[in-house]
Amino acid sequence: MASFEIDETMVDVPVAGGSFRAFRAIPKGAGAQPGIIVVHEFHGLNDHIKDVTRRLAREGYVALGVDLFSRAEDQPDPADTQALFRRMQKLSDEEAVEDLVAAENYLHSIPQVGARRVGAIGFSIGGTYAYLLGCADEMVRAVASCYGTITYATTNPLKPISPIEKADNLLCPLIGIFGAEDPLIPVEQVREFEERLRGLGKDFEIHVYPGCGHAFLNDTRENHRPEAARDAWSKTIRFFAKHLRA
Repeated sequence: MASFEIDETMVDVPVAGGSFRAFRAIPKGAGAQPGIIVVHEFHGLNDHIKDVTRRLAREGYVALGVDLFSRAEDQPDPADTQALFRRMQKLSDEEAVEDLVAAENYLHSIPQVGARRVGAIGFSIGGTYAYLLGCADEMVRAVASCYGTITYATTNPLKPISPIEKADNLLCPLIGIFGAEDPLIPVEQVREFEERLRGLGKDFEIHVYPGCGHAFLNDTRENHRPEAARDAWSKTIRFFAKHLRA
């Protein structure tokens, strides 16, 4: 597909009790197109996630980079990793999925998407939430989880169930992208997840990249692995074309 020029803007997405901020990118002159929700890492909606959102729009999708932290009381310095982690831990899985359902409804409400299909992609914690959205909302037609958490080290009222335990609820095709050297998601967990999905008869594909750690698609971080990232992105674009454009 040709690379489109895009229109981009910040928007407010309505949700019960208020709204949250999101970055919207629309391919110019493309007419109604499928939509894709983009879910950030624990850093939040930063320049990198906006860039990913633009890249999807250039592929011809109406892309919406959500900011799940825009309503949080704490807005820490982006350089304060510990504060960012604490903010992430305060976000409940239930609230995050509710906001992503609102994002899906928002995309269907605008004429550039309308009745066209909607998918989701997320990175790290965003990968977890993209997957959980696919387990909760039958209107979402395909999800990509890039190194999303599979098993929580501990559970609590905000994160009560490990994502792997939701596998039987998966409602749409899934592509999972993981690094073989990711200390946060051991390969053993990935293979267990794969076997769980296979046993349940789910429509999925899992790709594990040797020599790659966590966040290897992020070209702003030291963990970036360009060759693997290009291959993973290409597979993801083909996946969305298959399931959102068919």
